[in-house]
This record gives sequence, structure tokens and C-alpha cells, in this order.
Amino acid sequence: MEADAQGTRTDVPRGVLRVSVPSILWRICGYLPTRKRLTLRTLCGTLKHAVCALVCIIANSLLPQGQSSSSHQEKPGAQQAIVVLPAKVAAVRDEVYETNMGRLLRHRETLKEIRITQLRPADGEKAEQQGTDADMTQIEGDPTVFPSVTSLEVDSVEALVMLHRHKCVFPALRRISGRLIPLESCNIGMDSADHAPLEAINVAALDTALSRILGSSPRVEHLDIFPIALVRKDKNHSLVEGPGARLVMEETVTAVRSLRRLCFLGHLLLDRGACADNPNQPTNLPMETARSLVQHLSSPSPGTGIQGHSPAAAKKQLHICCPIEIHPGLPHWLPDSYATPASTARFTPIHLIRLAEERGCEVIRDGGTTHLRSVLYASDGRGPLLGVLQRPSWQQWRASSATPREGPR
Repeated sequence: MEADAQGTRTDVPRGVLRVSVPSILWRICGYLPTRKRLTLRTLCGTLKHAVCALVCIIANSLLPQGQSSSSHQEKPGAQQAIVVLPAKVAAVRDEVYETNMGRLLRHRETLKEIRITQLRPADGEKAEQQGTDADMTQIEGDPTVFPSVTSLEVDSVEALVMLHRHKCVFPALRRISGRLIPLESCNIGMDSADHAPLEAINVAALDTALSRILGSSPRVEHLDIFPIALVRKDKNHSLVEGPGARLVMEETVTAVRSLRRLCFLGHLLLDRGACADNPNQPTNLPMETARSLVQHLSSPSPGTGIQGHSPAAAKKQLHICCPIEIHPGLPHWLPDSYATPASTARFTPIHLIRLAEERGCEVIRDGGTTHLRSVLYASDGRGPLLGVLQRPSWQQWRASSATPREGPR
């Protein structure tokens, strides 16, 4: 947020560098001789041309009314592009996509980094769903190849849909990142069955667009998109909690498994239904998928990574956002039969974190609520093993602790 001369707070577009010259600078210039001011003007102009030669800012919604971006004929050769989408795209989607892609294509051979951001709606206006009613049909013709782009950052489903519809391919892409919804909205929202945070985005469009980009980018090492939702859906693409359904981002999960150089995976989003220990459920598809992704992430990576380092030697990271249940007896009172469940229905985030760490990955839980649980289930699923968790005896505590300090009093 910035404040203008009248003290009114205005929104600053995300991803766009806003440089404002305070009034004190003009006062200083008033004390400089004319020759010094002309020198300063020339220096500022040189810096401006140097920056504009490297960075291309495509912000049609920020231009004065009646002024088209076609009047800004920048020269090809930019290495970084910043694309600003309007707050509401659904009504002018085709026009916005064509204009932005047309300008991006001028720098196709030299671009190394692309950032696409969407403006926030004005105060009091309701935000439209990202990618709402988006037509996922790709344009005819050959793919649009950006041969040198190594980094892609987005913060809206609309950005991914635009790249998908124009068949954009990034063969050298190593890093893709972006938060499509606020991380804080999932702390409570994913505790219930309605999955309210995911209603802000078109999950089906996100799954299609993201999976296509990942499928054509075999060199991706850093995948940090939030959310990668491991949530069930039914045949009508509705989010459900019941068994027998498929994952809502199934195509993306398949594409992730094809990335052999992956060193960073995030953010996996799990709801409370997937994280609960339910002995009556035959299987837990979201947790089973999460476990397979951890196994894929921790597998040795072939080839050489960034700056000549081997991805296999780098510390791999997993970011997850999920509710978690804590037992009062942890870590000293955890029976082996419960710590290593044979059924995926008994697999919980505690097991997922433990599995990832045992396989050499660093796990960061970024978001989600924490619940305190007071019962354990028998390993064969017959029901509660203990009513309220009892404090372990001294012999049990000593057997599970490597260096006990003192005995019970």
C-alpha cells in the first residue's frame, strides 16, 4: 500500500516496481546549477533506457484511458518480462491474452524470466473466480517456444490459462512458483468439507494448464505452486470427501512424477478428511499420493543442476499445508505398529513427515491447524486401544529415550 499526496491509500500492483520521487529531491535539484541538473537528467535517461532494454513491462490496465500498448514499441531483446493482468479478465479474456502474448513474442528469443501478476479488485468490489468459465481449447498452429526462459512466476490461474491456450513451451525452465490463493485462508478452511479456499480458483483449469507446462518442461527443479491440491473429486468435478473418487489435480500429480530433476516440491494441500486416521476406510488416496510424491522427490536425480551442482547432493525440500493431529505422548510413546501403518488409511501427516525426513528431505509445514488427540486405535482397526492417553511408565519411557535424565519421583 502507498499513500498519495492527499493521504489516500492506493493499491500497488504486485510484481511491478513502483519508483516514486519524493518532493525533497525536487528541492535539492533547485539548489543545483543548470549544468548539474542537465547532467542528472542525462544520467536518469541513460539508466531508464538501460533498464527498459532488459525489462519489459506489459501493463495494459495501467496505461492512461484511450492509450494502447501498441504505441509503446519497445525494441526486442529484453531478458525479463513483467505482465500485469487486469483485476477482472473474464469479459475481455481473448483481447487481453492476444495483446500480452503479442508483446511477449517480441522478446521470445532473449527472455530468461517471466512474471505474470493480476491486479487486486478495488475496495468494495467482489473478486471473480480465477479462470472462471475459461475456454481451455488451444490455438491452432505450432507451439510457442521460449527457448531461454528458466524462471516463471505467476499469482493467478489466468496467467497459466493464457500460457496454455497459446501453447507456450519452456524447454529450459528450471523454476516455477506462485501463490494463487492466500496461504492463510487454508488454516481453517480446509478443516471442513466445503473446501471454501479452493472456490476462489477454477481448479480444473489450473490442473490442465499447470500439467501441460510441467509436462513440456523436463528440467524443472523447483516447483513451488500453491495450491497443489490433493483433494478428492467426483465425476462431476465437485469436491467430495467420500471414498472411490479421483483427485482434483490428477493430471498435475502425473506431470510431477515425470520430473526427474525435482529438488523442491510445494505446496501440497491436504484437507482434514485426508489427514485423519480412519481405520474404517479401506484406503486414503490423497495420503497415498502424497507418499508416492515424497518417494519420487527423494529419489536420486540424474544430471547436473544449477551452477554445476548435482541435484542429488542438494538438500531436497517438501512444503505441505495440512491439518495435523498431535498425540500427547509423542515422541516417547508411539508404538511401532502405529508409527508404521500397513494400510494407507492409517497414514497421517506425522507419518508423511517422518518418511520424508528418513529419506533425506527437509519438510516445512507452512499452514494448517493443529489438533490435540487423546485416543489411539488398535493396529488391526478394532477400535480405541486406549481411552485417554496415559503417561508412559518409567520402563517404557526409558526404553524409548536414548539418554534419560532422571527417574520418576
